[in-house]
Amino acid sequence: MEETEPQKPESDAKKKLILKVVVVLAVIAILVVIFLSAAPADPYDTVDKVMADPSKYEGKQVEVRGTVETWLPFESAFNLTGYSEEDPTYIVISYNAVPSQFANGKDVVVKGLFHHNGSAYQIDVVDANDILVGCSSRY
Repeated sequence: MEETEPQKPESDAKKKLILKVVVVLAVIAILVVIFLSAAPADPYDTVDKVMADPSKYEGKQVEVRGTVETWLPFESAFNLTGYSEEDPTYIVISYNAVPSQFANGKDVVVKGLFHHNGSAYQIDVVDANDILVGCSSRY
């Protein structure tokens, strides 16, 4: 009867090394998938953020995201509201024209000059192209 030779320690070390390499590669692959699937950061300030410290934005060009409220066709202003349900905030938006998809309840990004008009904070919008309508993830 032949005896089988016991496995050499060298062979066990190779197997352990291969297992470690496979585990490390699997972790790296998972991290890459998570990184690539993560949503991009929102490049726009929200109404809530701007109104938390309005003096920081006073007299500056801003790009602010919020929801259209109190808009009536043929009016020259509407409110852009924030997303906080506890303490709703808004900025008055004055404009010359709005895009065709524009409506109350739409999420928009407004680009313009932020300032205090004497009674409220306001963003002056010069062109309809400075109001982006739709899903903020597509901006």
